[in-house]
Amino acid sequence: SDDDAYVAALATYGELLLSGTTTVLDMCLRPEPALRAAREIGIRAIVAPYVLDGRAFAPTLADVAGLLERERVPGDRTAIWVGLHDLESCADETVREGAALARRFNTGIHLHCAESRGNVARTRERTGVSPIAHLDALGALGPMTVLAHCVWADADDIQLLAERGTSVAHCPHANLKLGSGIAPVPAMRAAGRA
Repeated sequence: SDDDAYVAALATYGELLLSGTTTVLDMCLRPEPALRAAREIGIRAIVAPYVLDGRAFAPTLADVAGLLERERVPGDRTAIWVGLHDLESCADETVREGAALARRFNTGIHLHCAESRGNVARTRERTGVSPIAHLDALGALGPMTVLAHCVWADADDIQLLAERGTSVAHCPHANLKLGSGIAPVPAMRAAGRA
C-alpha cells in the first residue's frame, strides 16, 4: 500500500542519512509516498518511477508524465526522473518515449543496463549491438542518464558512455549477491564515467 511504501521509504532514507549518505537515486514502484518521505526527512532524493511494460502494478510513462507535471517543486531537494527498468522489460518504443519525456521535462533517465552476461547476450541477439549501444540508438544516453550496473560493459561501451557523458552507478552489493560480476570501475573512472 502507499502507507507501507511511505514507511519503507522513511526507514530507508533515515538509514541512509544516519550512515552519512545525503543523496539517493531511488527507482521505486510507488513514487508519491517516496517523494513525501524524502521531503519530510530532508534527504536529497531523485525518485525514478519503475516503468515496466505490461505490468499492472508498475507506473506507466503516462503516470510519470503526470507526476512530473504536478509534483516538481523548484528549489526542492527532490527530483523526479524517468525510470525504465531495462531493455528486456521495456520495449524499444517505451525507451524512446521515455527519453523524449525526459527531454520534454528537462529531467534525467535511470535504467538498469548490462547487469549480466545473459542481458547482454539477449540484447545482442535481438539488436546486433550491445545494450549500451542500443540505448544510444534509442536516444537514451546523455549527461542526464544514469545506468545502473554496467557489469558487462566492454571497451567500446565505456568509450560510448564517455562520449555521451552518461554516468554509471555500479552496485557491488547487488552484483556480488546475484553473482553477476563486478563492473569495470577502473576503466570507467579512467574514461570519467563511474
